[in-house]
Amino acid sequence: MSGIDEAQGGGRVVHANDLDIYYEEYGEGPPLLILHGGTGTISHDPAFGAHFRVIAPNMRGHGRTANPTGMFSYALLADDVAALIDALGLDRPPVAGYSDGGNTALQLGMTHPGSARALVLGGTWHRLTPTYFEGMRQMLGLVGDDAPDLNQLAQTHQGFVSYWQAAHAALGGSEYWKTLLRQIWPMWTTPLDYTEVDFRRITAPTLVLIGDRDECIPIEDAVALYRLIPGSELGVLPAASHLLEGRGDLYAEVAIDFLIRNKGAA
Repeated sequence: MSGIDEAQGGGRVVHANDLDIYYEEYGEGPPLLILHGGTGTISHDPAFGAHFRVIAPNMRGHGRTANPTGMFSYALLADDVAALIDALGLDRPPVAGYSDGGNTALQLGMTHPGSARALVLGGTWHRLTPTYFEGMRQMLGLVGDDAPDLNQLAQTHQGFVSYWQAAHAALGGSEYWKTLLRQIWPMWTTPLDYTEVDFRRITAPTLVLIGDRDECIPIEDAVALYRLIPGSELGVLPAASHLLEGRGDLYAEVAIDFLIRNKGAA
């Protein structure tokens, strides 16, 4: 397809929304976009690949997709995804996102309501609560008023830092993770200010999927989001944290069931 180039890392690059977006594909079947979480990167899940042709992009500022503006917002990320769908010539593919990927899918449903056949909002928040901030502190070691304390984080969460250094080295070497955290911090700490009208703009079948032990999102918030989106479904994963340690298979099973029922796969 014109405008798509082969890239290092086994994937391809397409220009969309003034951005060179790196993405990878795997599996067979109808297309499905999977959006990774903030500071994460592409991972291949064979459960989804058994049912779908999975298209997994690196979000701007992550992995192999640069962030020329240095800015982050869920509206901007949703614009990137909508432009990617157009650039790849996809016909309303379902979109499944987790954490920041889920927030991006939520925004996509609001501002580009005709672009996705169905939405999976995994680990997605629609408002910032004290539980959210405390969860971010516990999970990622992120504290600070205007910016995260990266020196403290490097000492207390070495596993995360090692992962970030490897996942995003293509964008600036082993220290790029600090740039990413500084740039994404305002998006994580700015109130979302959604209105009921915003939620009513979502026309695609939607699944709100939450772990019952999510450190950042109280069950009550997930229920509230489910009630705000017309006709949505709610799934609660038992014994599942925000990072889904050991519960990724259950997450995939519930999401795939929803996607198939909503004509995401044959």
